[in-house]
Amino acid sequence: MASVEVEKLSEHLLKCPICLETYRMPKVLPCLHTFCQHCLQGLINSGENTIICPTCRCEVYVPKEGVGALSTNFFINNMLDFLSVAKSNSNPVVCSNCDEQNKATSRCIECMEFLCSQCVAAHRRTRMTKEHEVIALGELQSQKEVQEKLHRPLLCTVHERDVLKYFCETCDEPVCRECLIIDHREHHYGYLKDVDKKHRSEVGVLVMNTKKRIAPLKEAIEKVSEMKQKLDYKLEEVREEVIQNCKRCREVVQEREEEILTQVNNIYRMKSKTLEIQLDELEMMMGNLNSSIDFTESLLRHGNEAEVMLVKKQMTQRLQDLNSVKLEYLPLEEDLIDYKFSTDGFRKSLEHIGEVKVYHAYPPYCFATGVGIHRAKSGVEAVFLVTTKDRMNEVFSGRGEPIRVQIDPSEGDPVATYVIDNEDGTFTISYQPVARGLHQIHITMRNIHINGSPFSVNVTGRMDFGKVGKVMACFGCEGAGGGEFNMPWGVTIDDENNHLIVSDCNNHRIQVFDFEGTFMFKFGSEGTDKGQFRHPKGVARAPNGHIMVADSNNHRVQVFNEDGRFIRKFGSFGMERPGLLNHPCGVACTPGELVIVTEQDNHRVQLFNMNGEPVRQFGTQGFSKGQFIYPHHVCVNQRGRIIVADCVNDRVQVFDLEGKYLSDFGKEGSQNGLFDGPEGVACDDEDNILVCDYHNHRVQVLNSNGEFVNAFGAYGEDEGCFKNPCGIAITKEGNIVVADSGNNRIQVF
Repeated sequence: MASVEVEKLSEHLLKCPICLETYRMPKVLPCLHTFCQHCLQGLINSGENTIICPTCRCEVYVPKEGVGALSTNFFINNMLDFLSVAKSNSNPVVCSNCDEQNKATSRCIECMEFLCSQCVAAHRRTRMTKEHEVIALGELQSQKEVQEKLHRPLLCTVHERDVLKYFCETCDEPVCRECLIIDHREHHYGYLKDVDKKHRSEVGVLVMNTKKRIAPLKEAIEKVSEMKQKLDYKLEEVREEVIQNCKRCREVVQEREEEILTQVNNIYRMKSKTLEIQLDELEMMMGNLNSSIDFTESLLRHGNEAEVMLVKKQMTQRLQDLNSVKLEYLPLEEDLIDYKFSTDGFRKSLEHIGEVKVYHAYPPYCFATGVGIHRAKSGVEAVFLVTTKDRMNEVFSGRGEPIRVQIDPSEGDPVATYVIDNEDGTFTISYQPVARGLHQIHITMRNIHINGSPFSVNVTGRMDFGKVGKVMACFGCEGAGGGEFNMPWGVTIDDENNHLIVSDCNNHRIQVFDFEGTFMFKFGSEGTDKGQFRHPKGVARAPNGHIMVADSNNHRVQVFNEDGRFIRKFGSFGMERPGLLNHPCGVACTPGELVIVTEQDNHRVQLFNMNGEPVRQFGTQGFSKGQFIYPHHVCVNQRGRIIVADCVNDRVQVFDLEGKYLSDFGKEGSQNGLFDGPEGVACDDEDNILVCDYHNHRVQVLNSNGEFVNAFGAYGEDEGCFKNPCGIAITKEGNIVVADSGNNRIQVF
């Protein structure tokens, strides 16, 4: 029995991968890898009470009772017993029933114990065990059913003396008789031996299906290994080529270095000589002054009248001479040795050295943002942005990799797509669907889907702003309680959570409502600490779900999560340096994760990244194109255009993301298309622009070119009327949300 097969069994199946010894109290993890109980004990992450499987890196939660509560691998235990019997001739088995360490001669099938001769005799005398089946090890070795004889009966973990004889189909677990009576009385169950065949068959089918993955996995491993080998060869080939070319470049650069250093040294020697001569003259003059002053002061302090008067003329002449000497107090040379290095020229030169072609992006880390990835209108161009990231999860800066975008409607041919490489690691994708209904957007790089792909987009009909419907909701009144306002200023939409987020300016807080106007929660209070406000105005939701608030009188922008928990702040009072703010008013976010902030008292617009670091700024005080007088709200359309309400100039201006002026529309007046203090601005999926015409007490709708489409609202307190509408936003369904600041309420159209 101690054959090659048994040795193989011992080596490959019955040794713990951690301690490399025969299993002791084997425990099987949910990932089906088995280890000794004491080995697993040393792997517990005490902070999280988890174990990382050493074989597959799967994370396993440890029961509160400890590692001992993990499932025991009874199959391994049985195999250990089988191995002990099989090898008992060469490796004697020790009695497991007593502490004498005697050689075992037999095994009790019922007790599952190896017995020495003394224990066998005691076993046969004792009333409780004398009827047990005790088999000599030699006899057991010769039996064909040895493994079956050695199988240990499995005992219930709750009722430890009861054998598991039943299987509860309802709970999908083996149970004992006591469990059946107490906890599984009304359940569907059967004897283990009766249901075994059925469940073995089910698991067998699953095993067969799982085995089908082995062949493609083997093929994939071969392909990856082959590619790895090719990559290794390619590495050495390219490295050698780069080394040789760069070696020659270094030689050329070193030659040029020597030439430039020679010039620098010559200039230095000339300047240094001049300064050394000047320094000698100044130090000599310092010595003359000190010695003359010391002599004169000493004589004046200690000499008598005759001694002083005797050398008075001489001292006077010397001091006058020293005072009359013209000195050059400023250095005759400067420390400037100009060395102009042309980075652009050098880069162009480096291009001739060679360029490494490699795929930088890692598709699982790349992602898509923008309205066009979530919804679209039939016959209207939709746009979204794809941001590529490398394996370090950092945005790849430079010319991007080719990406493939395919948009499939439920029926018919794919929708034409247009991809623009922005050469900064991002791509702008535009498309114009025709058919309504569900569309699938597949975005791949090297035939690998990016994160979230394929995306589902529901294409709906176009919105008709020529017919603004009735008021759907009107909520709020003057006050400081939940759902009450004191000048609601800004409003934004959280489509994922179906929330309306409102800046309650003079109550120094943010309030959150559902789409029906039911108050949900609020956050913030008056103050200057983190999470407090002094007259919050603009509010926006970032692509990552964070809430951006223009904390106007604290001269900063604060960032919160969707539950109102403070995350960070950026900005402080200032007027010129980038990053400083002077009464920020409007705030908006781009799909490319830029934060746009208008400063009413600095008369400019600043762009920040999501960490609050300044990126660029544009605008100055004035009436010309691209200038502002108290810019207020801001938004970004589908094309990445920045729309700014230039309040005192009674116009709306349009810029690109670099801050380049593109167009403007409007002037002072009350006719259609004219404004009297434009405040809130918002854009829909079709780039129509909605403007809160503050002093005209109305909302105007203009198309993407700034041409008048419609207007609604008039001065008053009735539903549908306004008193100084200030903030505006549009839901994905096309409903218009207006912060009716003078009436201290929110209206939804």
